[in-house]
Amino acid sequence: MDGSMTVTIIKADDEQEQNNITKYRNSQNSVRGKDLVSLMDFHKSIKSQLKNCGYFYEIQAGSFDTKSKSKQLEYGGDTAYNNYLPDNHKKVIVAKDAIQSLVAGIEQRPTESYSSPSQFLPRGSKYDQIFNENLKDDYRIILYPYLVKEFAKKSLKYGKQGGHKTKRYATLFFVAVYFRILHKKILESKGDFKSDIRKLEPIFHSFKLNNRILKITDVIVTKFLEDTVVDDEIELANTKHNFFSQHVWNDSMLRVIDKKIKQEEEEIISLKKIANNLF
Repeated sequence: MDGSMTVTIIKADDEQEQNNITKYRNSQNSVRGKDLVSLMDFHKSIKSQLKNCGYFYEIQAGSFDTKSKSKQLEYGGDTAYNNYLPDNHKKVIVAKDAIQSLVAGIEQRPTESYSSPSQFLPRGSKYDQIFNENLKDDYRIILYPYLVKEFAKKSLKYGKQGGHKTKRYATLFFVAVYFRILHKKILESKGDFKSDIRKLEPIFHSFKLNNRILKITDVIVTKFLEDTVVDDEIELANTKHNFFSQHVWNDSMLRVIDKKIKQEEEEIISLKKIANNLF
């Protein structure tokens, strides 16, 4: 009788690293992108840095749940950053979710992040576009977009639990618009947003200021979603899912976004003055 079996070959620096990858897996499963994250030095560095901030960076699915209750309680987060998270947050940042937020916000690619997040995981077709020698292993690159996404869900009713018929699809879009406002209008970044990541720290530590930036982002996104031009584009896309996965960041939609940002110029100038005093 002929038969076949699937064999997974894991290339690791040493036996311990290989064990780390396979420890939380069923041997019948193939090695997926979110598990292969553990192979990458960048993510191991981020894991260490985030631990110093009180957060567990989960680069292997299920690894936090295998810890004892006392070990889990060692992760209490950071007093300033916890303001952005729901009260019941376990202080666990799942790598897949954080990468998705990074791509949407820092990289300004919300449609790709929304439609196919797996392509930005290790072995994904676009992983090397993001995680290469030009990307500094700074925990803020991972943490700050994630905090924006979590705040949008917690306080502004984005995501599936929010109940809004359109904002349920718009969380990553919100993250992208927030960083567009922050970098282009408040910090006036030139070029790559990643180069200014350290400048964000005083803003994220000043929750009172950043809360206003997040709220004005919500005003802009809400007005964008109510625009008749956007309604027509959603109609063209056939579904809201298709709109946010393919259309929302095209040139015509970006013109509408920038128009809505300009309409809130007075508030943004005020926020810029406060932010400048932090540096």
